[in-house]
Amino acid sequence: MKVKTKEGLEINVNKEAFNDMETLDALVDLNDEDVFAISRLCKKVFSKEDRKKLYDFYRDEKGQVKLETFIPVFSYIMESLGEEEKN
Repeated sequence: MKVKTKEGLEINVNKEAFNDMETLDALVDLNDEDVFAISRLCKKVFSKEDRKKLYDFYRDEKGQVKLETFIPVFSYIMESLGEEEKN
């Protein structure tokens, strides 16, 4: 499934990942403020190529993808998936 970030980047999301207990575990961990869970979720939800595309898009001038930049992007993508389910 394709989703678009607020900045206009189109990215593919593996919807099948949400029918997986490891994904659910990572979502629960993220909700419990385990910042490492976002990495596990990205590996489940995005292909290696799409993850690179996403990270490269949000990489700063020092070559880093800052958590404070990426977490809102990831949250927006997850919210977008919820909206798609409603439609």
